[in-house]
Amino acid sequence: MNCECPHCGSRRTQALSVIHANGARTKSWRSNSLLYYRRSVGIRATAGHGRSQSLASIQSAPPVAVTTRLLGSGIVVALVVLLTLFGGVVVFLLTMATLLGVAVLGGKAEAV
Repeated sequence: MNCECPHCGSRRTQALSVIHANGARTKSWRSNSLLYYRRSVGIRATAGHGRSQSLASIQSAPPVAVTTRLLGSGIVVALVVLLTLFGGVVVFLLTMATLLGVAVLGGKAEAV
C-alpha cells in the first residue's frame, strides 16, 4: 500500500482513524485529604474524570448519519417532554413509536 502524500511525497502520513483515536484523552483523578477547620478534623475525598479532544481529532472523526444526529439532538428530548406534559401517556407512547420508526427506517435508508 502506498502511504506517501500525493502532493509532496512525504512518508509521514497517518490514516484519519489513527489521528482521530490518538487525539482523544481521558483523565481520571482521585484526591484524599485531611482537613482541620474550627477545631474539627475531617477527611475529604474527591474524584472526577474528564475528556479532551484535539481539533485534528475532531475534524478527522467519521461522519455521523443524519438520523443519528437528529435523534441525538436536544430538540427531540424537548419535544418528547413537551408532548408528554400536554398529551399524557398516549401521546408519549405515540411519540416513542414515531421516534423508533424514524430510527429504524432512517437507519435502513442510510445503510443503502
